[in-house]
Amino acid sequence: MSKPVRQNPKNEQQGAETNHKGRKKPADDGSDESEDQFYIALSHDIRRHIIKIIGRSSKSSFTEFKQSLKVSTGTLYHHLEVLKECVYQKSDKKYYLTKLGEHAYHILEHNVESIEASKEKKVPETENKPSFLKNLFKIWPRIYISITQKEGRTAAVLLIALLVVGGLLCAVFDVETTLIFFNWLKPEEVIPLEEKIWMFFRYILSMGGFIAICEIICRIVLRKKDNLVPFILSFFIILLPTIFYLVVHSFLFVIAYEVVSENVDRIIMVIFQIWTVWNLTYTISILKFVPVERGFIASFISYYIGFMVLIITLFETGNII
Repeated sequence: MSKPVRQNPKNEQQGAETNHKGRKKPADDGSDESEDQFYIALSHDIRRHIIKIIGRSSKSSFTEFKQSLKVSTGTLYHHLEVLKECVYQKSDKKYYLTKLGEHAYHILEHNVESIEASKEKKVPETENKPSFLKNLFKIWPRIYISITQKEGRTAAVLLIALLVVGGLLCAVFDVETTLIFFNWLKPEEVIPLEEKIWMFFRYILSMGGFIAICEIICRIVLRKKDNLVPFILSFFIILLPTIFYLVVHSFLFVIAYEVVSENVDRIIMVIFQIWTVWNLTYTISILKFVPVERGFIASFISYYIGFMVLIITLFETGNII
């Protein structure tokens, strides 16, 4: 431990420095806690790789870690949390080494492997076994994320097309929309044209309102405002289950109008809403750089707000759920 610490003048000249959780860069005071963190950091292969990746290029990003290490988002966040005394994040979203981290990198580069792995038990490896939510990532294609980030025009056209198709289905088949909730009117008389036009625009406004709520929840609850435009454009796939629901509803409208009850229609709607919530969870986790569990919390809150808006609307109109 007596080897000199290599200094990085760039780190000393740049502004307010924070670790990956947004806190100030930890002080390397040589305390017992810092020493413990030093040993813990070097006692796991993934953390050693993170330190090497940063050390060899002076900085790195979350995406580069994911591409190099091939681990889940939750696992990577866990190891970055363990490395909080060795790694910090600046306002440019890049990760840098603290003095303690530089010392760890210096040792790793000189092939010092005698690390006290037993101290690892102070920070349990809660992410070793992938959770059910993380396993679901494996069945969901990631191509649409690259579309929203690299082909914005394509995603925008698809989102507009989705809104137009959804609005037309609502207008033709007598569906009122409140955010991502739908109400089959089943009127006794033919609905006037002006009400049909309102149903069309109500779907578009509802989807726009839901998108706004999701972004607000991410900013307030998760304190994340990354990738605003890609996040909005990604709703062309997040809201796709609402189109599938409307297609199924349309089929029931034409084939079994008198047989299918509104409760059956609502059960079908809830099934597709669950799909929508999962799509939203996945997208928040990827584009807002948060663990899957936090993405699900934000998605559920957005869904719950939509449900409460629906309840208020039904009470105001005198309808019964």
